[in-house]
Amino acid sequence: IIHNQVKTLLVLHLALAEDSGACAVLSSAIAGTVSAFASTPVDVIKTRFMAASRVGQSGGVLGAGREIVAKEGWSALYKGVGAVVVRKVAWCSIYFYCYEQMTHSP
Repeated sequence: IIHNQVKTLLVLHLALAEDSGACAVLSSAIAGTVSAFASTPVDVIKTRFMAASRVGQSGGVLGAGREIVAKEGWSALYKGVGAVVVRKVAWCSIYFYCYEQMTHSP
């Protein structure tokens, strides 16, 4: 959904051709970045919860999230977001570019 909305905005505001590779890659990169920022806090909480569960210190998923924020602040939920952005931008760019090339070929 984000990919298509960004693509529409790029076509309207930057005058990129809808079927161009640049439009596909740029819209995919933006969608991947949004996805990374939306999913990283969930992944951080899940990872910390699983680690705490192994040593018998589980206070639940919500408890793990509250503990992270209380001890380390909100920014701790985004630890590692840079690596996630790089991975998702690369994957989304390749995926959507190839998908669009296959679906729009004559």
